[in-house]
Amino acid sequence: LQVKVDVGTIHVDDSNEIILEELKDHEKTLRKHYLPKLVEWIRMLSSMNDPNEARKKELQSRLRSIVSLRTRVDETLKKCEKIVAVS
Repeated sequence: LQVKVDVGTIHVDDSNEIILEELKDHEKTLRKHYLPKLVEWIRMLSSMNDPNEARKKELQSRLRSIVSLRTRVDETLKKCEKIVAVS
């Protein structure tokens, strides 16, 4: 998911009202559904300790991927907040 936004002033009218409502709905879904799951996965993977070296590397790789995803979700939520705030 990638959102590039140069937020100026957004005037809500009939042509963009539905889009802004959709954005708000997706923001809620990210914040209330996906973000808690990512936090839980990070917590769970951080606490796992496997003595098998190959398995340990796999866990670390997955943890890095999930942390990266969490960062991207946080950045996307910040962009959504900016758009919603100026609309």
